[in-house]
Order: sequence, then C-alpha cells, then structure tokens
Amino acid sequence: MSFSSIADMLSAAQERTQPLYAVIRDADCLENGYDAAASHRQIAALWAAMQASSRQYCADDRSNSGLIGGDAEKLRAAAAVQIGFPLRACVLL
Repeated sequence: MSFSSIADMLSAAQERTQPLYAVIRDADCLENGYDAAASHRQIAALWAAMQASSRQYCADDRSNSGLIGGDAEKLRAAAAVQIGFPLRACVLL
C-alpha cells in the first residue's frame, strides 16, 4: 500500500473529497495494476473464504502436534467473564 500512516490515508481522502475506502481501493488498484471491479471481485472471494472458514470452526480442532488450537474458544470464554455475557459473531452486510 502506498500509504505510510492512517493520517496519510485520511489526508488523501480529504484532499480528493472521496470516502476513505475509495482512496485505499484506488491506491491498491494503482499499485497492483487492476481496476475497481477486479478489486471488488478479489475482496468478495476473500470474504467468502473467511465466511467458509468461520462456518467450519470447531473449538475442539487442534494441530497435528496438539500445540495449536482452541485459543479462540478460550478468548471467547474469558471475554464472557469480563463483560458478563457471551460474545456472538456479527456479520456486516
């Protein structure tokens, strides 16, 4: 990405009178040589992969060595204790 800070992104959005997402998308497209439609298709594919991964989540899953896995459920349980109610997944459309 051609920005070195969030302040640079915000400044560019203000200068161009564009929404922040458009400035970031346009910089990414320019840097990678594709258009906004191709960028949207890429983001849609990544979002679909993240949703599929989330649907397949199982708190009992562990790596073959048994050293990795289960931390998400531990964090969810700890957060429920801290805030007093269980966290649930939220999807923004």
